[in-house]
Amino acid sequence: MKMRKLFSWKQEPNSEKGSVLLNVAQQFLYLSYPKGISPRKLQKLTFYAQSLHLVLYNTPLFDEDFEAWVHGPISPDLYYHFKKYGTQKIPSIERPALIEEKAFKATQIIWKIYGHHSGKYLERKAFYEEAFQISRKGIPYYESFNEIIPKELMKSTFSKRVRIIREEVID
Repeated sequence: MKMRKLFSWKQEPNSEKGSVLLNVAQQFLYLSYPKGISPRKLQKLTFYAQSLHLVLYNTPLFDEDFEAWVHGPISPDLYYHFKKYGTQKIPSIERPALIEEKAFKATQIIWKIYGHHSGKYLERKAFYEEAFQISRKGIPYYESFNEIIPKELMKSTFSKRVRIIREEVID
């Protein structure tokens, strides 16, 4: 997989609510250049970036929550921001987002691991994530539900994979 030339930023994220989440999304849109990515894929990439950031740095990447929807973990803020695209691809962007260094690293790692997969594949994968399953509380997959997936649960369940991730892409 050929990756775009990557840039590093040493800038603190904006303090406005939602700006870090949207900047992380924009970073993935930059990495998807020139193809763009579906809203479904963007949701799952940001979910995994948040999970990884929680494990690596013991702090959330952004404040917004993910909820256990029918189609896997969804950030309502991200959903409503990109809703107009429906199932169509969101156009990529040509300039990287301005995000802090740790956020940059988390997005790069997640892109390297999951960027080549389709949104449908990532949806199926995320559906079986332990944090998602626990948050669904046994509700059938086809029933609407919007329980928040606790960040601490995301961290504890994703931490089981970090050793493998470290071996594959971090070290």
